[in-house]
Amino acid sequence: MSTALRIPWEAVTEDEARSIEKELVRECCSEHQLVNQKVKTVAQHWKTDDVVFELEDGQYAVVHLTGQEEKTPMFPRTIIYSSIEEILDDNWD
Repeated sequence: MSTALRIPWEAVTEDEARSIEKELVRECCSEHQLVNQKVKTVAQHWKTDDVVFELEDGQYAVVHLTGQEEKTPMFPRTIIYSSIEEILDDNWD
């Protein structure tokens, strides 16, 4: 990712990224769109549980982590974007 992050998004450490990625796996039911996808944590919203993941196909997902194992593919809520710029241009305040 070559685009610089800006508020409200913050970079995460490698340890934080591993922890967040484990949490994503824990929360997603077997029908969730991100199950079995390799993801890389890119950023975290500084005041919400929203996380930006880079997907293996080059797209990005903004996921609102819930802190619990979900039973429906609707959660954790996930929005797919074609680029990091598209995410940064969206209104996240």
